[in-house]
Amino acid sequence: MELRKLQSMIDYCFCSNCLRKYMLNYFGESTVWTTCDNCSSCKGSADKVNVTKEAKAIFRAIMGTDERYGASMITAIVCGERTDRIMRAGHDALPVFGLLSNVDEKSIKGLIQQFVASGYLRSSTGKYPVLSLTAGAEEVLAGHKEVEEIRQHVSVPSRTRRSTSNVARGNSNSGVGGLFEHLRQHRKRLAEEAGLRPYLIFPDTVLIDLANLRPTTLGEFGNVKGVGEAKLKNMASVFYRPLQNIRDNKFYCIYGSTMYFLV
Repeated sequence: MELRKLQSMIDYCFCSNCLRKYMLNYFGESTVWTTCDNCSSCKGSADKVNVTKEAKAIFRAIMGTDERYGASMITAIVCGERTDRIMRAGHDALPVFGLLSNVDEKSIKGLIQQFVASGYLRSSTGKYPVLSLTAGAEEVLAGHKEVEEIRQHVSVPSRTRRSTSNVARGNSNSGVGGLFEHLRQHRKRLAEEAGLRPYLIFPDTVLIDLANLRPTTLGEFGNVKGVGEAKLKNMASVFYRPLQNIRDNKFYCIYGSTMYFLV
């Protein structure tokens, strides 16, 4: 049951049709309309690409192997991979062997997921899911139906812009974005020196809170969500050092090599 639920979530991710209709159908409600004109699939900017050739190759590979394999094996067959397993089974003699050698493996597996989500294929549950054809796939193979893939245009902002907008939860004039960016660059240098991935030192959420809260004591630093005792012990000295300016009685912090006044 849990695997079926997981497959439904995967199908939702790869669904190119109306997402609201998919959700309603999942919960047992039927609709007469095909588009809600309100979800990302219906309103999003998308191109329809005819993938009937690719679909037929995948469907024939599944049919030619008696519906006994999953996505990895079918992908290997249509890509023309001469693995020991394929050679022993004689699948290199299939007419579709290597038919999609010009398409990368990731794209073929993505198409298979879309065909499952669109109802052309069934994927069994279990540790090793097996693909099988539906009546829709048989119509495609018979030439009665064509298959289209909807490719959404997704606009992804640059990392710097996204980070700056995310951290600007406080005063937009407080320089939070600049401090966050400096912390991120400082974390990158520390990660390179330690041979670690940056998020293992601190995730972005911690840097965002540091940039917003600007703790003035090590105690406040340790109260930031995501800073446990181990992180406070190992990372506080390189991320935070409170100093008191006797001359003007102002507190400021040094993050890396840059000074930021707190009051």
